[in-house]
Amino acid sequence: MRRPRVILAIAAVVLGTVLYWKGRERQPVPTELSITDGSRVRIECAGISVAPEAAWGLERFDTGEPDPSKPRLCSPKLFRKDATITVLTLPKSADSLSAQADAFLSKLHLEGLRKEELATAAGQRAVHAHGSSPKSNAIAIQIDAFLLLNAEGRLAVVYSTGLEAENVKFVDWFPKTVELLK
Repeated sequence: MRRPRVILAIAAVVLGTVLYWKGRERQPVPTELSITDGSRVRIECAGISVAPEAAWGLERFDTGEPDPSKPRLCSPKLFRKDATITVLTLPKSADSLSAQADAFLSKLHLEGLRKEELATAAGQRAVHAHGSSPKSNAIAIQIDAFLLLNAEGRLAVVYSTGLEAENVKFVDWFPKTVELLK
């Protein structure tokens, strides 16, 4: 007699939990697409803004609830046929910019990794890193990344993947236009 009650109780708890979480599910937020006109683009979660040349695609998307203890992909993403520029922030660390950059880059396992420290036009210290992903099916993806500390002290990683000609343009304009948000 006790066994059916236990089974019914468990089934009720499971059903109640499923219905509760189903009701809490957020409706997907549609992606918003637009084209840049050369104006500044604010990337709020990274605490920066940039001024890409006109005609980059801009994809705004829902980044979910922020958790300062986890890396976070930032919206918007910039894209063209031959390149994508993506931004993420890492959890705050007491380490120097150089030490945080080294730790992050070591996880990427890039071939031919080169890096240099530089100052942006706005006077912000940054690390520029260049390398390629290990070849997979005879294709290696070139990556150029800029790493800098935002006003909150979080490492912001702005990276471009794509054809070399597009990455060269990114490496040229990014340090000239990046600014910290106030």
